[in-house]
Amino acid sequence: MPAAQRSPIGPLLVRVAAATKATILILALTLVLIAGLELAYRGQVAVRAAFREEPRLAAFADLHPNAGESWWREFHRVPVTGGGIRYDPYRGWWPLHQSSPFINVDSLGLRRTVQPEPPPGAPTVLFLGGSVMWGYIVRDEFTIPSLVAARMAERGRPIRAVNLAQSMFQLTQETATLILQIRDGPAPAAAVFLDGNNEIASAFRSGQPGRILNEELLARRFAAGRTGFWGHQARAFGELELVKRLTRSERPLAAGDSTVCGDIAGRYARMARTASALAREHGVATVFFWQPMLATSGKRLGPWERRLSAPAGWTYMARECARLAEAAMDSLDRVRFVQLRGVFDAETTDVFIDHFGHLTERAGSILSERIASVLDSLLSAGRP
Repeated sequence: MPAAQRSPIGPLLVRVAAATKATILILALTLVLIAGLELAYRGQVAVRAAFREEPRLAAFADLHPNAGESWWREFHRVPVTGGGIRYDPYRGWWPLHQSSPFINVDSLGLRRTVQPEPPPGAPTVLFLGGSVMWGYIVRDEFTIPSLVAARMAERGRPIRAVNLAQSMFQLTQETATLILQIRDGPAPAAAVFLDGNNEIASAFRSGQPGRILNEELLARRFAAGRTGFWGHQARAFGELELVKRLTRSERPLAAGDSTVCGDIAGRYARMARTASALAREHGVATVFFWQPMLATSGKRLGPWERRLSAPAGWTYMARECARLAEAAMDSLDRVRFVQLRGVFDAETTDVFIDHFGHLTERAGSILSERIASVLDSLLSAGRP
């Protein structure tokens, strides 16, 4: 066939095939490069952790306060918060259903409270807070709401306890939760708040008071418009540890930097006053507890507690913020506030699992007795 009459389709197909092959090769090499960089980054993190001077404390170390408990290893077969989370427009996130031998969360996202069957007419008490109130690394029957309900029944004042605490929540998120409960009705008799660590930790990590914990992570996870195939690829790319490190926008506070504690204390007090006034309008009594932490406790340290290593500057900041929060709360009228920093001062064994207020089950029982005593007086006082 004469050259002038040859079809141009053949050479075009050849060029398209060559371009496609080159594109696939480039993409494959790019993926290999990304995987190599990710593995290298994770490897250096592991090496640095292995040679770090401070002791590495494993959950099953012989010194761990739960090491001798028969349930401890079985407890770790299921992730502590293994149910996952969903986006919540009022609070940022809310947990999904979870079922296990020791940790159970119902379809409404509420941690199971093990309590005596309350008689008809028993007052409903809401328990709000972060992971300590929720019951991090303790079994359902040893969460603070479960223990307080048991203590109140022993006192002859049975209650219907509802655990509305959630991991990483601060007082602002808890107040939003209380508002939703009042909105949907009926209003409870009382609301018990336990806070402190999360108010400080969010500012300590980000350098900005008022942020919620892991705000950047949640913003990326729930970003609008990330749907479909490419949305899933973008999310998968964002989960790479190297990408997280390079895109991290938080600026941790320098060691000993407590200049934000006044701001933290002021925000906490204003939020507590708002929550208390709102609750009082609906006949709900409130009490705000500042949780005990290793940094603020006067207890004699146990073997495990002596080996715990706090982030640089954390101990000083935790103490300063607790002091200023107490001063700010004491200046408020008609707001019940209880500082719990000394509740374990007489204890000589380990009660703290870490520097952020997480407790052994025995320590939770001691703390719950103190909370039950305050709650008993609160309910005896009648209408707020």
